[in-house]
This record gives sequence, C-alpha cells and structure tokens, in this order.
Amino acid sequence: MENAKTEKAFDIIITVLYSLFLLSLTNSIFINQIGYFGALTFILIKFFVVKKNPFVKTGLEFAFLFFIVAMIFSTLFSADIGSSFQNFLKRVLLIPVLYTTLVFCSDGKKIKYAAYFFLGFATISLIIYVIFAVEHYLSNLYGVQQSGPGLFHYPITTSEIISFVVVIFFAFLINEKGNLKKRLLYFALFILSAIALIATYKRTGWIGAFAGIIFIIILNRKYLYLAVLSVVIILAFLLDTSSSRVIVLDLKDPVSPYQVFETEGRAQSILPHNNYGKDFLLSDYENGLVEYNNFKAVSKSKFPAPVNESFKINDSLGLTYLADTRFFLHELNNNSKGNRKEPVKLEEFVSPGYTVDYKLFENSLAVLDKDSGLTVFPDISNKSEIHRTLLDEEYMRMGLDSMRIVLLAPGKSVFILTIHETSAKIPVTSDFIFLKDNILYLSNSDGLKTYSIFNCSIIPTDSSKTIRNIRYATFNERFIFFADGAGKLFSIARRNDGIIKPGFEVSLLEPINSLAANDSYVFLTSQKQSRLRSIFDPYNISNATRLQLWNAGLKMLADHPLFGVGDIDLANLYKRYKNYYDKEIQGHLHNNFFHILAIFGIIGFLTFVYMMLRIIVLNYRTYKQAGNTEFYSSLSLGINGSFIAFLVSGFTEWNFGDHEIITMVWFLTGLNIAIAKLLSLQSAKNNNSEN
Repeated sequence: MENAKTEKAFDIIITVLYSLFLLSLTNSIFINQIGYFGALTFILIKFFVVKKNPFVKTGLEFAFLFFIVAMIFSTLFSADIGSSFQNFLKRVLLIPVLYTTLVFCSDGKKIKYAAYFFLGFATISLIIYVIFAVEHYLSNLYGVQQSGPGLFHYPITTSEIISFVVVIFFAFLINEKGNLKKRLLYFALFILSAIALIATYKRTGWIGAFAGIIFIIILNRKYLYLAVLSVVIILAFLLDTSSSRVIVLDLKDPVSPYQVFETEGRAQSILPHNNYGKDFLLSDYENGLVEYNNFKAVSKSKFPAPVNESFKINDSLGLTYLADTRFFLHELNNNSKGNRKEPVKLEEFVSPGYTVDYKLFENSLAVLDKDSGLTVFPDISNKSEIHRTLLDEEYMRMGLDSMRIVLLAPGKSVFILTIHETSAKIPVTSDFIFLKDNILYLSNSDGLKTYSIFNCSIIPTDSSKTIRNIRYATFNERFIFFADGAGKLFSIARRNDGIIKPGFEVSLLEPINSLAANDSYVFLTSQKQSRLRSIFDPYNISNATRLQLWNAGLKMLADHPLFGVGDIDLANLYKRYKNYYDKEIQGHLHNNFFHILAIFGIIGFLTFVYMMLRIIVLNYRTYKQAGNTEFYSSLSLGINGSFIAFLVSGFTEWNFGDHEIITMVWFLTGLNIAIAKLLSLQSAKNNNSEN
C-alpha cells in the first residue's frame, strides 16, 4: 500500500514536470529544459526507490551507441578536448528525451495527452506569433531585417519548429476521418500554422515544411493534394516577383510625378556625376557598375563580385565596395560604349572584421567592423598606412568629417574620436546617425534630433517629431535629405546651427534602399526581392556565405578525415580556411552533413547517417503498423513528415546542433515509438482473445 502511494506521488510529480516540457516545446527552451531534466530526474529516482525499470528498448540503441563512440573518439583527437567534451555531454544528455517520452507515454491515454498538450500549446504560440508578426509587418521591419520577429527563439529556429507543427496538422487534415466540423478544424489549424511559418520569413523552415508535406502526400497516396500543392507553389512563385527601380525627383517640383525606370540587376546606390546633370553611376549589384547619361544606361563595368556602392575620387579614379566586403580602387572611364569589362584594379582594401558601415571623406576611408573595431586608411592611394582602433561597444553606424569620426551603438551611445586623438562616449537612444557641417543628426521612432559638436561634446539644438525612423541621409548645397524604410522622403534646409527648417515631404509608397542627390535631382533606389526565388539565387548573400562555409568544412575534413576536428565551435578554425575577404565568421557550417563531416570525420558521419536511417525506418514501420487506426495513424504520419522536414532543413542549417530543434526531434521520435509499442500490445491482446 505504501509502495503504491509512493509510486503515485512520483507519477504526479513526473506528470507536472513533463507537462511543463510539453507546453514549452514551441516557446521556451528554459522552461522546456527544466521540465525535461526534472521529469527525467524523478523517473530515475522512482526507478531506484521502487525497483522497477521503466525504460524499454527502442531499436535505436546500437545506432546511439555507435554515434556516441564516434563522438568520444572525435573528442579524444580534438585540439580542444575540453570544448569538445562539453558539447559531447550536451548531445548525449538530450538523447534521453526520447526515453523520457516513452516512459511517460505508457498507454494510449498518455500518448493522446502528450500529443494534445503539445499541439494545443503550440497553437497558442502560433497565435501569439502571428499577432507580433502583424505588428512587425506594419512597422516595415521585414524589409529592414529580412526576417520575422524573434519572439520565442531566433527566427530561423522558430521557422523550423513551426515547420514541424505545419506538417503534423497537414497529416491530420488529409488522413484523419471525421465529420465536416472536425475537418474544418484541422484545416484552420493547418492554415494558422502555415501563416505563422510564412511570417518567420525564413527559407529553411519553408523548404523543410514543403519537403515534409510532399513526403506525407506520397506516403499517404493522396496525389490530388500534390496537384493542388503544385498549383499553389507555381502561383506563389509567379506572384512573389522581384523588382529593381531607380526613382528620380526633380527638385524644381519634387512632389510632382517623378521618373521611374527598372534596372537589370539590384539597384543598390547611385553616384551623381556632377552637381546639376542627369548623369550618374548606378551600383546595380550583380549587373555591375552601370553608367547612365541623361537617365539612359550607356555602359557597364564588371567586377569580381556584386557591387554595393561606388565613390568618385576624381575624374579618373573610383573606389567601389563589393558584396564580398572588398574595397576596389580602380580607374574610371575605361569602357567604350556598351562594353562590359572589368575595370583596371589599382589597389584592394579589406578591413579585418565583419563590416557594418564605411565612409569616404576626400581620400580617407574609414571602415567600421562590429567585431574588430575601426580601421582607417588615411590615404587610399597609400595602402601601407593603416590605423586601427579597438572599441568597447558593438558600434553599427558611423559619421565622418575632416575633424572627427562619430560612431553609434544603436540605442546606447555615440563615441566621438577626433583627429587630435581625444575621445568621448555619450549616452543616446538613437538608431541612426548622420554628420554634416559640424552638426550631428540622430533619429529613432521619436523623431529627429540635432546636436552641435564642440571637441568631444554635443549640445542639443533642435528636434522634429515628424521626421522619424530615418535610415538614409544625403545632401546637396542647399538641403539635407532623409528617407525612412517605408518610402517617405524628407528635406530640411542645410544649416550650420542645427536648426531644423522643414522643406518638402514625399511619400513614395515603396521601400527605399539608398539615397543620393545633386543640386537638381534626388536619386533613390528601391528593390523588392522575391523571397522564394532567392532560394536559387547564387548572388544572395546568405546563399553565398553558406557555399563558403561548406567549402571550408570540406577543407577541414581533408585535414582531419577520420575523426574530424572535434565537436567545437568552428569560428576560429573557419578563419584559417576561409577566403581572406570573407567576413561573416560562423561557429557552425549551416549544414548538418558538412558540419558532421568537419567535427566528427568520416567515421562519425557514417554513424550519424546510420542513426538517421534507423529513425526513418522505425517511423515508417510505425505508420504502416497504424494502418487506418484513428488518431494514431495521422499522428504517426505527421511525425514521419516532420522528421523529413528536419532532415531537409538540415541541408541549409545546423539544426542537429540546435537544442530546441533536436529536443523536438527526440520527443516526436519517442512519441512515434510509443505508438508502435501500444499498437503491438493491442495486437497481441487481440490475438490472445481470439485464441
């Protein structure tokens, strides 16, 4: 009797802790891990107290053992055994999520409880996420960040977690039998989850969900859904178009209809040739540097990488900033009309870190790196003279004139550094900085503020609540122009006293991504890039970075073929294997398979593939075993699809190393094995009753 009470007390505690684990799978890794480790701890205590082994074999034990042994050897041969061992422990300690799930889901009632509790709280998380995504959209943050809100996790992690939910709801939609009301509920849940997934704006989750849905359709043999899905995807690609435009406003009448023309590439920035004319250079990204005379393209210059921005040093010399973060000093006007030649390179400049801003003043180039400080080339014709300043904050924006450099840590402070090597750090709440005529312009959602600068101090002079959320600024002889990310252009009189005298305001109703001016015209560029088509875009920065990471991973494997470099952060190693101008330093390779090859070598990779194949086989067998069984068949089908989603997402992301993602994978795998155990038990009981 006493033993029964003890077991019941343990079961209540385990249920409470495991329920915490279930409700937080989609929204809080902190609560999730408390629930998991708490439930596992009390399961183990119960085992020792009541002397009953709750654990059962899964069919994955040898696969887990082989993988663990491979990780041990990789750790022993790693150059950083301590870090490798620490990560080894993290991976091993998460595998029992599967066994904890099996212990809890000991009967049909518990399986349904776990599934409904998980999916119910996932639905609540989806609703909350969509609400925040709407606000994110209305604030035009999708255009700025190229990402959905990071509400519960990093957006890319959120997208993959939601992709699992999308796939499971889709499985219930096409597989579960029931009345119209029930089917409408599944349809609504699927649509809600799909909207939330789209709102993450992350292609990894999209691709994973698409693969999982395709797998479910084929496994379930509902080919009509495949036709419908194909039509939806085709329409999505047709509607999600790209555009690149140059917009020109005549300053004689800036609010009148303006000139707009499309470009072949992606219009990044404009450099007017002179103070009055219609001639300019367009940095058209993959289309190179395009020269326009009288608003018509007349020549193109090809560079070794896409072009972000170009500066004119003098009539024969230009400086161009490339997408791979190289500064390219080159000759101008070396193209005959219509030709597409690579300019004559004179010098090449590269700062040591991840570049976030840069400014050119006369012949001086200042480059701001968020991870390695400030690099100044006092004379770009003399590459040997370089000044570097380490910084104590992650500064992201910069202003530059002949006397000083002003750096901005958004929402925190500005740092003023003068030519006399004096400096000062001043708290501010700004998100934008612009320096002109000894006046500092700061902007955030509250408006625009101006400050006069004296040595290393700033004195407030004026403010405007109308000019808000500024992202770009430029000037001509009479005006300073500001543009926000939503398509509004403002002008104020150019003054050296900081007084804001408003001029015109124009709403362009499209996002702006660069701004330039001469005394006759304002030049703007606007572009909309298809998020779907960017999946196949070789010039997309994320795609290019991944290719660089994968190439470096193969080089690591070549040097450490059997056991890899160990389960360590790869950032320092990547610096050794990358191209000298690649700036985005990652601690992982954005691909499960390249990353496993690099850290565990060929032996570890083979054990990893074997483990994944064993899970695929077990998932498939459970689905076939479920047959037409209500609920269990649909749930198993969804788990099959979600695991495929995980694997396919793993081609572009290191999701096996993401705690939130792999916890979800082990949970769903354990849930599916619990279904298989239950169905086997029911089948055995039925056979015994028949006999």
